[in-house]
This record gives sequence, structure tokens and C-alpha cells, in this order.
Amino acid sequence: MRKLLEYFWPAVGLVAVVASFFLLYHEFKGESVGAEVWANLQAIPTSRYLLAGLSTLVAYAALAWYDRIALLHLGVKHINWLFISVCSFTTYALSHNIGASVFSGAMVRYRAYSTKGLTATQVATLVVLCSYTFGFGNVLLAGLLLTYDPALMQRLSGFLPDILTNPNTALVVGLSCLAFVVVYILGSLMHFRAIRL
Repeated sequence: MRKLLEYFWPAVGLVAVVASFFLLYHEFKGESVGAEVWANLQAIPTSRYLLAGLSTLVAYAALAWYDRIALLHLGVKHINWLFISVCSFTTYALSHNIGASVFSGAMVRYRAYSTKGLTATQVATLVVLCSYTFGFGNVLLAGLLLTYDPALMQRLSGFLPDILTNPNTALVVGLSCLAFVVVYILGSLMHFRAIRL
């Protein structure tokens, strides 16, 4: 009975996904909108779908490395790469669809990593490190984009104050982001003392 219960919720999820596709198919079957959508989907070359799938795999592999980096920081080396990848994929897929990703992702990670012997404190540290690594990547990307194309912010001129959409401001922000990344990496390499808050 217990073995059967382990498969119950995954089966419910699978049935929900299949039912959703079935309902969408029948909803759009006779509609011109459905035909338009289908025609537009067919107009996309197969190579684009393959590149999108490959990009998704690479993105989830990068996200799995966030967990790996955090585990190495914690000194945990006994968890294999497959477990980390599955845990990371599940965490990000669920947390970004459920919402409140820090909390829902933390619960999934706690449930998974506690089976491998990690304490609640270690899992909390892992969650913070993964969130920080994700944020650090965003700062790096923002710095690169704003330095390469400062005029990019002008697209948001209707939503942000003019000072923030000014290309000169964008360039300063981009260079500041890159400076932060460089200082952080140098600090890590030179073993600067940690700042205590």
C-alpha cells in the first residue's frame, strides 16, 4: 500500500497535464484562433525547436551547478551528480510554477537533501547560496548588457524615470555591475575576510 502511495501524486500530476492538453486541443479545434496558432507553430523551423530544447537543457544544467557549488561550499561531496541534477530540476520547475520560489524551492530541497543526511541549517545555507549565485549571474549579465548596449534602457522610457533610461546612466550602472563582479571574484581569489552584518 505504501509503495502504491508513492506513485499516487506523480500519477495525478501526469493525468492533470494530459487532461490539460486534451482540453486545450478540443477548445481550439474548431476555432480560427486555434488554426492560427497551429499555423504559426508549424511555420517555426524544426531547428528552432531543437535549439530551444537544447537551450532549456543547458539552462537547467547551469542551475544544477548552483546546487553543486553550494554543496561544495558546505563540504558535502557524497551526493552524486544525478541526484543533484534531478533535485535541482524538480526544485526550479516546481518553485517557479507554484510561486514564492525561495520558500517552495526550500521545501523541495529540504525534503530531498535531508534524505542524504543534510541538516536543516545546511539546506537553508544551500538555498541562500543558490539564490545568491543566481543573483550574481544576473548582475554579471546586466553589467555585460548595459555596457555593450547602454541604449537598451530607452525601451523602458514610458515605465521608468528619464534618469534611469538615459544611456549614460545605463553605462554607469553596467560598469558598476561589472566592477562589483570583478571585486567579488578578486576578493574570493585573495581570500578577503568575510563581512559580518
